[in-house]
Amino acid sequence: MRAGMLAGGLSLLLGCGLAPLARAVDTAIEVQRVVLAEAELKPGDEQVVQVSFTNASARAVQAGLLIEFRNREERTVGRSLRRSVTLPPQREERVYVALAVPRVPGPYSLRLEVFDPAYREPLLVGRPVFRMPFTVLGREAGAEAAPPLAGAPPPQATARPGTPSFPAPAGLAFEKADLLWEGLTVAPQSVLVGDALKIRAELRNVGGDIARGVEVRVEAVNTRLPNEVQQLATSTLAALAPGEKIELEFEHTFPATTLIGDYEVTLRADPGNLVPELDKTNNTTRAPAPIQVSRIRLVFPAPDYVFQEAGLFLFRWDSKLYDEFKVQVGVDPRFENRERYFDIPQGEKWTRDREVVPLAGELPGMAKGLMLKEKAKQVYWRVVGRTAANGKEDFSRVLAFKLELEAPAAPPGADLPPPPALETRPTPAAGSGRPPPPAKPRIPPPAERPSPESLPATRG
Repeated sequence: MRAGMLAGGLSLLLGCGLAPLARAVDTAIEVQRVVLAEAELKPGDEQVVQVSFTNASARAVQAGLLIEFRNREERTVGRSLRRSVTLPPQREERVYVALAVPRVPGPYSLRLEVFDPAYREPLLVGRPVFRMPFTVLGREAGAEAAPPLAGAPPPQATARPGTPSFPAPAGLAFEKADLLWEGLTVAPQSVLVGDALKIRAELRNVGGDIARGVEVRVEAVNTRLPNEVQQLATSTLAALAPGEKIELEFEHTFPATTLIGDYEVTLRADPGNLVPELDKTNNTTRAPAPIQVSRIRLVFPAPDYVFQEAGLFLFRWDSKLYDEFKVQVGVDPRFENRERYFDIPQGEKWTRDREVVPLAGELPGMAKGLMLKEKAKQVYWRVVGRTAANGKEDFSRVLAFKLELEAPAAPPGADLPPPPALETRPTPAAGSGRPPPPAKPRIPPPAERPSPESLPATRG
């Protein structure tokens, strides 16, 4: 198979400065080039045809392309393809169409006509029909392969009478392809072992040539083991024409042996560097945030959620591997000191539910006591999962929450101002032999003092 035939053909035609192959009735639309991507294909492969138009008018023009395959007896093979295109004003537009070739080996030709959008009348002067020969590889039924004559030149494809001919592509290089990722979503952000992780992304070819055989790979790396890359999914695109965009979807289910933790998800296009491109730096894209892979997923409360002391308390989680659970609450973020956390339900009891509402004596009661004892402002929780059949246990990750404690009630009258302090004099102890200190004379206030006129007169 001669890969890159389209690139060479376009370059040669442009370099030679050929005149338009066909012109529209109103001289506004011209067909500049018609080129096939492959001269030889395997049965069932996709053939890509490029049609280059020039719209010299000041308005957009619509055209209808009619494409079909013909065998050597000029019979149509398979169904005809109709493709409507819009040609922008005053510019050249390249249109790419991909369709599967016949599955029976032999020589064929691709037949192209250009019509108005309703396919009622031909759009070009002279009603030209474009034919492009190609070969489906393999031995034809009932045909014997004849040995080539010594020194004989290779067979050449001949143009049919009355149809335009095209020189064989040779030698010149056309602008390369360029693969670019657009948009990446990974869901859910927290995935359980046993659940499917869904990855969606769009890959576009922003270059000038067809990208063939593009391998796409989805990888994940645990943030604790950055050197151990896991391949989640892979796919190969047969061809991606210039300007074409394809939406890709992948699913991956993490097995039970997966190391839990945070994973960074990366998509790579052409990881083997087999596609000639203008720029390789945009072949990789990464999810904006790591995903969390766990065997027990904590659902509620979220980190730093605040419970009111007089409100409702609830814990909720999910798991596909275990059938019995306990919730552990405490002020120890590592849950290493047994005196700093407690179980719900307590003792040897377990619950098969995936949510629990603590008793008042547990929350806020026991949690409040731990907070006051340890002078802690943060409370932590996790879930213990167990398989009842074998007693195997596992732990979820640890999340923090807060408990807003109410201030203690003030005693009656605490909001009144304190009474004024009374002046007291020390009293000597009995039998000390010391007389009590003399009392200071009382000075009456001005209102009680006698006026000078009320005093008796004295003689000298």
